[in-house]
Amino acid sequence: VITKIDIMDQGTDASKMLRGEDIPLRLGYVGVKMRSQQDIVNSKPVKEALLEEKAWFENHRQYSKLPPGLVGTPVLIDKLTQILFKHIRRFLPDIKKEINEKRRSVQDRLDELGVGVPLEDADRFQVMWTMVTDYCEMFKNTIRGKYDRKLQRYMCNVPRQESSLAGGARVRGIMNDFLSDFMDTSITAEMSDEDIDRAIRVHEGDSLPGFPSPDTFEFLALPHLQKIAIPSVECVHNVAAALDLLAQRMAHAVFRRFPKMAEACLGMTQNIIQSEKDATRCIVEQQVACYTGYLFTNDPMYLTE
Repeated sequence: VITKIDIMDQGTDASKMLRGEDIPLRLGYVGVKMRSQQDIVNSKPVKEALLEEKAWFENHRQYSKLPPGLVGTPVLIDKLTQILFKHIRRFLPDIKKEINEKRRSVQDRLDELGVGVPLEDADRFQVMWTMVTDYCEMFKNTIRGKYDRKLQRYMCNVPRQESSLAGGARVRGIMNDFLSDFMDTSITAEMSDEDIDRAIRVHEGDSLPGFPSPDTFEFLALPHLQKIAIPSVECVHNVAAALDLLAQRMAHAVFRRFPKMAEACLGMTQNIIQSEKDATRCIVEQQVACYTGYLFTNDPMYLTE
């Protein structure tokens, strides 16, 4: 837009600039006269200024010969209107899509929130009791692998990656994988003939040659058996972590309407899981110590394989 074209120096001609011969522009140029500062001070009406501008361009020696659509405020208005219309037509589908997505997400959130919270204390207590009961029952059913319709109703508004609550299957997978690598490797795979011979000599003592001492067998077997101590504790930790993750996802699904309630219920669940984890770890460590402290050699698998 070339403004104040009427107060340019005498002899200066902006015709070539308006035609785009100096610096071409894709949308071209528009020359306007507009109101001067004195016109603004004198409060000259815009309508009167437009009439004066039209007359000035029509009577000008150079600008009156220009092709139509290069000078005048009405020409500028038409060009800007066309540009705005093209922009609206270009971006309107995206704007409409964004609005529809926003409306859909807000409506989904409203459906998820459901009806308002009851005003009476007794009704509020009933709502809280119902949700806590649903949470406990669904947690138990998920671990046991039972189909729970209430759980499916709660999870319908949860993102897909969060709705895969494979609680019982996850725990069973951890238990099945426990000691899998340990059992696949034979105890003698890490022993050489020299190791066995040295163990026999160390525990031979004053016994008759050819009759190895039982201490030799314990010396060779116990170190291998004691390797299960750390994987056993890790198994307990992995199961507890799986249950903790299950509790987090389920609490956020059931108590989505009440985040503070979700935090309180999840905190209590995590305390229970931690307490039972510590007790289970002690039991597992005691069991491992019992089975590695005494070698039961009457096992049919040991005798036959």
